Amino acid sequence: MEIGMQLYSGRKFPLSDVLRIAAAAGYAHVEGYGALYADPPALKALLDRHDLRMRSAHVGLADLEDRPAAVRLARALGVELIVCPILPIERRPQDADGWRAIGAQLEVLAQFYRGEGFEFGYHNHDFEFARFGDFFGIDLMVREAPGLMIEGDLAWMTRGGADALAWVGRNGARIAAAHIKDLAPPGQEAEGGWADVGYGVMPWSALGGALRRQSGARYFFAEHDDPGDFQRFATRSIEKIRTYLAADDAVAPS
Repeated sequence: MEIGMQLYSGRKFPLSDVLRIAAAAGYAHVEGYGALYADPPALKALLDRHDLRMRSAHVGLADLEDRPAAVRLARALGVELIVCPILPIERRPQDADGWRAIGAQLEVLAQFYRGEGFEFGYHNHDFEFARFGDFFGIDLMVREAPGLMIEGDLAWMTRGGADALAWVGRNGARIAAAHIKDLAPPGQEAEGGWADVGYGVMPWSALGGALRRQSGARYFFAEHDDPGDFQRFATRSIEKIRTYLAADDAVAPS
């Protein structure tokens, strides 16, 4: 199984070093984010130099609404999956009707980009797991957007108070991609409360098996929101991720 790298993990380091380290560690592809797109041909050339593909790209909501420009960007980089990475603060719903409305808006975008030959998804953080009766906000959103896939960030789900394993079980058919990241043990806050995959408290042995058995995920991206040492994160994490995703059965915790 090919494992990718979300390049946001290396935003504090030189991009050429990040790509070199990712390629050497064995990552087969990468996921981009907004700050990288100033010069798409130059970015594509740099990716080619390291034999990496940008299979997925995070594109901000305002840029997604400029549809022709977003299509040009995705085609220039060879992207397959376009992901809305977050809702801007001013567009985050405050009630159930608001979540339904944003779902309807994202469905319009999903239909457009699917018509252009791309998969289209939404990447969660924690705020989508605010509760409205028996449902999370994200549940209300996806009900209004049958064409919208989810890029499940299970660590952010957990920070939002959700049971990530249960959510995958209920919504696996909607999951096109997953961010594989970890939460640091209590008291270890030096890197924003995040950890290298397999060195935190997320139950990745069980979650990896669930993603394989119960979801439609085809893209798996290692991520750490604030690593102090990118090479340490990249090399240690891919070793663990290979183990967690290697078999349909959940592996024993290490």
